[in-house]
Amino acid sequence: MDKIFLIGHRGVGKTSVLKDFSLKSKDHVCLDLDYEIETQENVNIHDLFNSGQQNKFRKLELKVLEEIIYKNKNKSLVVALGAGFELEKFVFPKNSIVLWLRRSTDSLGRIFFNRPSLFVGDPSGPVLDPLIEWQKVFKTREEKYFKYSNAKLLMPEYFDKDFNPLLEYLNFKAPEHGFVTYIPKENDIISDQNKLNLELRTDLIPEELLFKIINNKSNNKLLISIRNLNKSFLKKLFSFKKSLNQHIAKNQSQDFLIDWEIELGFPDKDHLSYIDVFSSHNDQALQNALIFNLNLIEKYGSFLKNIQFDPHYKLCPKVESHEEAIREDLLLQKYFRKDSYSYLPRSNSNLDLTYFRQLKSYQQKIGFYRFSDGSSLDQPLWWQWPQKKPKGFYGIYGQNIKHSYTPSFHKNFFDSKDLHSLSIDGLDHLKDYKDYFIQEGLKTLAVTSPYKSDVYKNSLFKGTLDIAETEVLKKNEILNFNSANTLLFFKEDQKIQSYNTDYVGLKLYFQKHIDPSLQTIVWGGGALLDQLKKILPKALFYSARSGNIRELINSKDLDKSKIKTTSAQSGLINVQIIWASGEKGLDPKFNKKINITKVIDLDYRENSKARLYSYKNKIDYVSGLDFFIEQAKAQQSIWEHYEF
Repeated sequence: MDKIFLIGHRGVGKTSVLKDFSLKSKDHVCLDLDYEIETQENVNIHDLFNSGQQNKFRKLELKVLEEIIYKNKNKSLVVALGAGFELEKFVFPKNSIVLWLRRSTDSLGRIFFNRPSLFVGDPSGPVLDPLIEWQKVFKTREEKYFKYSNAKLLMPEYFDKDFNPLLEYLNFKAPEHGFVTYIPKENDIISDQNKLNLELRTDLIPEELLFKIINNKSNNKLLISIRNLNKSFLKKLFSFKKSLNQHIAKNQSQDFLIDWEIELGFPDKDHLSYIDVFSSHNDQALQNALIFNLNLIEKYGSFLKNIQFDPHYKLCPKVESHEEAIREDLLLQKYFRKDSYSYLPRSNSNLDLTYFRQLKSYQQKIGFYRFSDGSSLDQPLWWQWPQKKPKGFYGIYGQNIKHSYTPSFHKNFFDSKDLHSLSIDGLDHLKDYKDYFIQEGLKTLAVTSPYKSDVYKNSLFKGTLDIAETEVLKKNEILNFNSANTLLFFKEDQKIQSYNTDYVGLKLYFQKHIDPSLQTIVWGGGALLDQLKKILPKALFYSARSGNIRELINSKDLDKSKIKTTSAQSGLINVQIIWASGEKGLDPKFNKKINITKVIDLDYRENSKARLYSYKNKIDYVSGLDFFIEQAKAQQSIWEHYEF
């Protein structure tokens, strides 16, 4: 029976994934170790930590897990372990899957209101900064998870009842196209269970393992990427390929492609006919490939005439901007046969070119996706890679959107329409490449900061921007406020329609969370300021950059007649704050008679500034997740009316 143990940082979603998985997989016993400790041992974990009894808790973890495994030795079992579980002290059953669940936000830290501190401080002293606390343990835990896991899974930032990462991972079906770079310990489990197309790189795996995989016959297709010169290995590989070609009709073994990196120099003449791909990872990859091809013809011209030689070029230059990547692609499309190359630009540290790989996923002969880190962070993740050739794409457009919930929130909605997601991060001049993206199959964009105002302006796009006229959309109050968060592209007439669903989301969010008995202060506003003023006409608006009221009245001279005194304490004014400020804004500071009782955040990040402020000051806090969900639902009400 299979045994699966979920490990990972605090708040990554182990318990949530497990609970949902238990509802969908009746064949597994699903247990949360923390819960089992509290119920079986009759203890409270918070109390143990707060009283400095962490060592006792760690011993209980080991003891209770041993008991769980023994009681369920003949059953399929999934157990979520605590983030600090002492993996180094436990021997897991043979053939167990120790699965490291990860999210891209792990390194940023998370703030919890309902979990014990890892470091016991003076209860009467200042509250510890939870993000500093996070960083104190982060590196050590990362190293531990890496060492003791035998499978790694990068999950979406957001998932719901329709997409359980664990269930999707265990039932993953190899897509029709695309390779996974094989990395030992990172994707062993999933490789064993699926007929994945695998890339085997000679610089990442030992020779013995490489040939073992070749002979295994369990994969659809293999790409052997030669990244270093080892004469004995090359002789063996090409001899194997030659033998395979002679007996392929008998299906004695599976065929495989060979990728030769041209920076290694020219291959031996006798090996040319066995090489399927020539790749270049140099910054001048296109130029290098052209020169290499000319020199190859000059060197082996007469020989090449006698063999079927039509190599495919894989070009992987490092580029400095989105614009450079797009310009090179347009150049290649103009001068080269489409099926003669695969263009896979690599980004510098400030770029994310994942969307580019997704656009090309079924257009090019070679593409890559990953389950965890992979061999390049520009490779789409397993859930971002299309299972089959999509009809088109939907996207999110903004800055710093790596951790956005938007792509995964809309995944199931657009799967039903055969559209796949991409995230276009930090392309400032989208207007210059609108036609390129439409030609590549982009159908609609969700727009976020800081581009909402820009995309609304008529000067940005050629075409018209119309407000929806359907009764459903009118009812949902789709208003623009000189900004747009949703764009629809129409290839036939170059028409673009724009909408803004933030207003709908804000109204529903505030109806749910604003206390009408309290005075409301809006801290910041940004691109949402006009909408906030319309929805909250009686609120007081403050600039988060200066800390001053927007009517230019200093906070210490606040006109008390504008604020209703709700506290029994004489002169004390209770207020709730709508936090609409970015990271650069100041923290709210008022005179002592203004008492902040509630913070309503417009941000859903687990390390947001408003969340940290509320934690430190022990104030009731509401995450902006509901705001995001409501406006995203309104976006779907728009998309429902269009045939993509």
